Amino acid sequence: MIFYNSQSEEFISLRERTVLYLNAIIIFTICFSLLMIIQGLITTGLKLHSTFSQALVGNIIVIVCNIISYILNNRKKYLLSRILYLVVLNIFAVWSTINFGRFTGFNLYLIVAAIVPLAIISKYNVIKLTFISMSILCLLGTEIYFFVFNISPKLEEAALHVSYLTSIILVPILLLIILFIILKTNSLVEEWLILEEDRSKSLLENILPKSIIRRLKKGEVNIAQTFTDVSVLFFDIVGFTAKCSKVEAKELVQELNQIFTKVDHLISIYKLEKIKTIGDAYLIASGIPEENVNNLSNIVNFAFELNDLVNSLSFLGDNFQIRTGISYGKVIGGIIGKSKYTYDIWGDTVNLASRLESSGTAGKIHVSQSVYDSLKNKYTLTKSEIDQLKNIGKVSTYFISKP
Repeated sequence: MIFYNSQSEEFISLRERTVLYLNAIIIFTICFSLLMIIQGLITTGLKLHSTFSQALVGNIIVIVCNIISYILNNRKKYLLSRILYLVVLNIFAVWSTINFGRFTGFNLYLIVAAIVPLAIISKYNVIKLTFISMSILCLLGTEIYFFVFNISPKLEEAALHVSYLTSIILVPILLLIILFIILKTNSLVEEWLILEEDRSKSLLENILPKSIIRRLKKGEVNIAQTFTDVSVLFFDIVGFTAKCSKVEAKELVQELNQIFTKVDHLISIYKLEKIKTIGDAYLIASGIPEENVNNLSNIVNFAFELNDLVNSLSFLGDNFQIRTGISYGKVIGGIIGKSKYTYDIWGDTVNLASRLESSGTAGKIHVSQSVYDSLKNKYTLTKSEIDQLKNIGKVSTYFISKP
């Protein structure tokens, strides 16, 4: 799970944030243990006796264990680090409560121990629930223990008051820190979910038309539709096969990506629909799946600008040209596939555009009779010498240019 920090311009994972949070809690716990040692030294007047000696040893053990937990956490032994921290926290809280009395406030740290797993364990729900349950049972157990045995406090009254005062101040602070961590983590998860939803939506829109996405979200299946007035354009790079056999795969893909990225930008300007790429060939349509009365003019103007773009670019270090074919007519559009959706188009109009491209002339835009009939009064059209197309038969075709 990744979060983007716009201020530092870095990607930060949830795990890395949890590492930082646990480090902060560990450091706070170590500081608390040091504070308890200092408090004990002050209240006893720097004199060691059996009760203080036990507290001193206990706090030293806690500090050592927390240092080990800190090291494990930063060496990516995440689960082991968390288990060690929680075990030590529970044992120390129970031991301190039983050893020094319930009125020291040490039993309150079991409340902290019950909530900490929610902040530092992002998965492993069984382990999380185990530690929460253990802390609650320890808290209840200590209360029952003192209720049954009615044990008197072992600390002097002054030390008892200082210890209790320290506990009721630090426990709420710890709880606020943990609550902040939980809320911050939940907020980041929500932001991440929104980010992922937007990213998924963006990726889906790069694959499928928006109207098709809406229909899929509504639960439609077997989406297919016949469109009567659709413009279809094919283009490919002249001499691509000969060029690609002489270069490394990475260089070839980089070159194609640079060209096709610019083509994609042009497509978005003219509001066309990118259907697919097949090697160096590109299939584009206009007027599908949303109808557009100006779709033919749009795709022809796109073809003119595409030629201008190509003249300004190079492919594998050399100038290059493209062949372009455009046809206009009835098309079937629809979704195929289940695990990997694809929006595709079929029909004689598509086949004709493909044949016009393959039989065309480099640098020219080869169009069908239907394009000629629709645009003869708007553009300059010159009849080609081609009168037969493979698998199509006898046809009249034209080269279109700007008026």
